Order: sequence, then structure tokens, then C-alpha cells
Amino acid sequence: CSPWLASSARGDASRIPFGRGRIALDGGELTIVTWGALVEKSRQAAAILAAEDGSSVQVLSLIH
Repeated sequence: CSPWLASSARGDASRIPFGRGRIALDGGELTIVTWGALVEKSRQAAAILAAEDGSSVQVLSLIH
């Protein structure tokens, strides 16, 4: 069963309620929405963008 379908066998325990994420890095020009191990990689990518052209990138983790 696909993890993207609402009828997944994973049940309600794997669902994240709206408003329960956290801002892992604050920014204002671009938002990266991610979870798990990719939060740190996204923070690193945001730092590279900031260093290269001054972009202000927000990283939003879906898992609080």
C-alpha cells in the first residue's frame, strides 16, 4: 500500500496534525518542507544558498 494514500495500512499514528511541525531554520524568501534525515540536509542547502547569493531560506520540519 502506498504511504501517500489516506487508506494506507499505517493507520492514524503516522499522520501529522496541521500546525504540529516546527521551523528548523527561519527565512523569508523560500520554504523547504521536509522531515526526518532530510531536515539537516535542507538546513545545509539553505546555508549554501545564503552564502552564495544571500537567499533567506526557511526549513519546515513536518515532525515536531
